Amino acid sequence: MKLGEIKTEAMLLMFPDVNLTCAKEKWEDTSYEATSYDSAGASESDLENESSELLLALSSDSNYLPYINGMAGAINRCFSYLESHFLIPYKKAELKDGKAMGNKISFELPDDVFCVGRVAFSGDGVYVGNVGFEHIGAKTVIVPRMRSDGVYTVIYTPYLERIKRTTSDFYEIPLPEPVASMIPYFIKGDLFVNDDANEAMEARSIFENCISVFANCGKEYSDSVEETYSMGSLQ
Repeated sequence: MKLGEIKTEAMLLMFPDVNLTCAKEKWEDTSYEATSYDSAGASESDLENESSELLLALSSDSNYLPYINGMAGAINRCFSYLESHFLIPYKKAELKDGKAMGNKISFELPDDVFCVGRVAFSGDGVYVGNVGFEHIGAKTVIVPRMRSDGVYTVIYTPYLERIKRTTSDFYEIPLPEPVASMIPYFIKGDLFVNDDANEAMEARSIFENCISVFANCGKEYSDSVEETYSMGSLQ
């Protein structure tokens, strides 16, 4: 879901009767961004200015400008909420350059790690899907040294890159569609509280209820798994 779509839906939730100019076909035209870049004399700032036309009717109106300006902060606060509820798609990375610590090994984690979900080990006919680990500080994980050589892989929740007021409306939010589509409710709950506290509270309730459902059905792993196999068992 694109950033401009989220802004548009949030404005329509707050002001359902507003005369919003929104060129829907631009959102659906995947070649639009490339075409804009390829145009003679076009620059990245040109593209951002053109994409901002989708919300021009509101951002040029002093009655709505504070809401448009407040959206980046609201969306970033929503990102923090989603991170804390582990609704960001998992990432995987091979752990490399480990440092021996007796019968354990320490690894530096990727820079974008928010929370380690689990560590897996694979090698020499052994797969352990959930290796016990110690999280030291923000960037180090310690795992037991396995009896055989192999590869450790960390499965983790990453940080979401924060947006700015100048971020293009065509920026694709890196979230599953069902989760991204709930962000406008968070925005309304965050920005509309001084206008109508009851509507803001209702929007926040809708957001939190849906997020709770998503969180409960999104468990990737539940228990420790270890499997030992041989080449013969794979035939």
